Formats: sequence, structure tokens, C-alpha cells
Amino acid sequence: MHKRKIGFEIKSTSNRISRQILYFSAINESERLTGMHGWVLGFLYDNRDRDIFQKDLENIIETRKSSITNMLQTMEQNGLIVRQSVDKDARLKKIVLTQKGIDLQSRIKYTLNNFEENLKEGISNEEIEVFYKVLEKINKNLDKIGE
Repeated sequence: MHKRKIGFEIKSTSNRISRQILYFSAINESERLTGMHGWVLGFLYDNRDRDIFQKDLENIIETRKSSITNMLQTMEQNGLIVRQSVDKDARLKKIVLTQKGIDLQSRIKYTLNNFEENLKEGISNEEIEVFYKVLEKINKNLDKIGE
């Protein structure tokens, strides 16, 4: 009898989930959307009630300023965002989702929520809680191994 390995099973499942998400991304290929673009869209969408500036993204993403600049330029060229001057300081440009960006993010959110519901199909709330507890323990063990 073949003995199952936790690490292998997690990696295999993670790969299957990643492939499925890439399939969803292919649906939006016409938008030339990368994973980071999707993350920025989601962040801007979830923070529509406040002004977000490039500096905010630089602090959160922790990457080179030029990388963020290039990403935002691409998103702007694709019509997903606009940069608008702020009254208090004309040099500052807040990043705002366009209607196209809002619509795209809404579709992404809907797709991912459906995907999550499909993943949980047939699994009770109690089983899901146990799953998360086991994942927490595995992550704590990984922290110990990494020390």
C-alpha cells in the first residue's frame, strides 16, 4: 500500500487550484491582466472609499518603484485605472478604478467566489474548521523547521 505524503498532497492540490485560476485568467486574457494587476484591482476595489496613491502600493507590494510605475501605466493604457490630481497637492495623483476596472473586478470577484463555493461543495462547516486547524498546525511546523 502506498503511503500518502502531506507535502505532496498539498503541492498537488495547490497546482490543480493554480491551473484552474490560470484558466479563469485566460478568460480575461484580452485585458492582459497579470496576477499582480488582479491584486491591485482588488485592492483598489476594496478601498474605493479612500484615496490610494502609488506610494501606498509601493509600501504594500515592496517592489521597485519602476515596477509599480510600469504596472500602473499598463493598467492605465488598458483603461482599468486613471490617475487623478488631488486638490491639496497637484503633484500627487490618486489611483482610481475606471468603470471598466470596476466591472472587471466584479467579474473576477464573482468567479473566484463561485470557485471557492465549488471547492467547499459537500464539505461540512465542521470539516472546514478542522481543515483550517490542520493547516495552522502545518504552518506552525513549517515555522519551526525554518528556524
